[in-house]
Formats: sequence, C-alpha cells, structure tokens
Amino acid sequence: MSRDLKIVAAAIAAFFSFGINSASAQSVDPGRFGDARRARGAEARFGDYASQPYAGVRAKPLFTGANRKYRTYQTEIRRGFASNPLFAGNFVLIGVGCGTGCMFVYVGDVRTGNIFDFPLGGEDHYMLQYDTRPTSRLVKVTWNQMSDGGTKCIKEDLVFSGSTFSRRKTGSANKMCPWK
Repeated sequence: MSRDLKIVAAAIAAFFSFGINSASAQSVDPGRFGDARRARGAEARFGDYASQPYAGVRAKPLFTGANRKYRTYQTEIRRGFASNPLFAGNFVLIGVGCGTGCMFVYVGDVRTGNIFDFPLGGEDHYMLQYDTRPTSRLVKVTWNQMSDGGTKCIKEDLVFSGSTFSRRKTGSANKMCPWK
C-alpha cells in the first residue's frame, strides 16, 4: 500500500471513530431494525431509536460546577431550555451562532438542568443543520466541509445514548448542502 493510501485510510478510520466511546456505543439499543439496516448501509430512521418523550416541567439550566463554562452563553441556553423542541425524550439541542454559517451546539437535559457539548459545530462544521424528533435518540445532521479542493456536503447520523453520541457518515456530495 502506498504512503498516500495509508494516510487516507488512517484519516477515514479516525473520522469514523471520532466521538465514539466503545463502552457507550455497545450500550446503545439500536431498536428492532437498527443493526440490520446499518449493516446494509441504509440511512437510519427515527423510529429505529425510540425514546419516551418527557412530559414533566422543564428544569432551568445549571451554570455551576462543571456547567460553569457555559455561562458565557447563558441567555441562549436559557431560551433553548425553555422553548427548543425535545429530542431523545428529555433533551434539547441549543445552537449558538459564532459567525456567518458557524454554530456551536450544546445539549441540555431539561429534566436535570445539566448541559454538555454536542460533538459537531464551530468552523469545522460549516452551515451545520440538524433534524431531531422528541421520540427518537437519532440526530440527522448535514454540514459543509470546506477545503482547497472545494466544498462537500456531509451527511451523518448520530445516535444518542444519554451521555455520548455514536457517529456514522451516511453520505457526501461534491456540492454545498441545501439549506432548509
């Protein structure tokens, strides 16, 4: 194998393993059909990763202890906790703009008030868009990968375990992602 192919193979392996905690990935219940569909390479469906939607009172975000680092964005995070749509039962995704086409994303647990980082966002994931459902642990994302060679639209499925996300690239195209 040539040196260039080894570099590409290592980059691909690193891309697919980013953010996956093997202990938590094994504990993720993919649902009744999730494993078979993944083995065939088909896109995941929201129903494959079912969760119970939370119907209780939403907690306010906590900005103490480990969550202290999120105080800079407390206005946006408070708004997100109060009104953003739920996903995976009792969680919200909160996007905070960081420039044109740039967005950091945080995950909020409306049951406990805890906050943590989403594995994608910032300048590395230009024009990030996500799609969720209150009754599913699946997050479908698209973003534009910018390089000297042009722009690629990247599609990924992320499955949430309650504390970590496992990632799987589902497609790419040599063009900008359509904006929804």
